[in-house]
Amino acid sequence: MKNLLLTSLVVLFIGSVGVAQTGQILGRVNDREGKAAAFVNIQLVETAQGVLSDRDGKFALTDLNAGTYTLIASYIGYRTLNQKITKRVKIPTST
Repeated sequence: MKNLLLTSLVVLFIGSVGVAQTGQILGRVNDREGKAAAFVNIQLVETAQGVLSDRDGKFALTDLNAGTYTLIASYIGYRTLNQKITKRVKIPTST
């Protein structure tokens, strides 16, 4: 069975002090040869959110609170990938 390789995982933070901190997880799914893996099912176990990667392997999960999530990437014919992700809150400092 083939393995999916999840690369270029970036967690961005959106919000301001005094407002609930939310953000998004952006990423790209590649196979072992580095080719984009299109239409891979991406889910967060702790939420009801799920998306498909686009034809370039890119995906975005939005409106996420701070916390630890389990990301699952699955596609028929490939081994399912489970990866823990921690989204932290960044509090801006005043100058």
